[in-house]
Amino acid sequence: MAFGIEGERVRLVPYDQDKHFENFYRWVNDPGVTENLLLIGTPITRESQDEFFKNVHSPDRTYFVIETIDGTHIGGSSIDDIDYRHGVATTGSFIGEPSARGKGYGTEAAILRADYAFKQHGLRILKSSYYEGNEGSRRMQAKAGYIEYGRIEDVEWKDGRYRTLIYTYLTSQRFYDLHRK
Repeated sequence: MAFGIEGERVRLVPYDQDKHFENFYRWVNDPGVTENLLLIGTPITRESQDEFFKNVHSPDRTYFVIETIDGTHIGGSSIDDIDYRHGVATTGSFIGEPSARGKGYGTEAAILRADYAFKQHGLRILKSSYYEGNEGSRRMQAKAGYIEYGRIEDVEWKDGRYRTLIYTYLTSQRFYDLHRK
């Protein structure tokens, strides 16, 4: 029996060390995957990967594994820096499995994650960001309803060059106007 937050083609499930560790470890050490991930830029040891997942759940953070409906692990998604006082959090996700990119799985996961954040955490605004040129993230965020509100040119050093960071946000009102079932 499946569990988690289920959409038409993907579900968001809790991290399971036995089922998900090896994929995450492989992806966070693959430059083709990490070139557009904001927080990862150096090789990750097994120990540091294990430590990350030991500390992934906290009152101000919710982490999901993205699986297809058939149970194939394809990525991860998070709600971070949850500020209950102001009703704001930061979101992020990635599709690590190359064969699953560009198929709408990330968009569906972002929509499921936003619905969860607004309903279960009572949040009002979700913030996110992506590197300029990351068309997959740009499309995914736009389809989920995120709006660009700013950018900082050449702000982060990654892969031998400075990268421009684009900032986005999604309000609960906009989300439900776009995605009301």
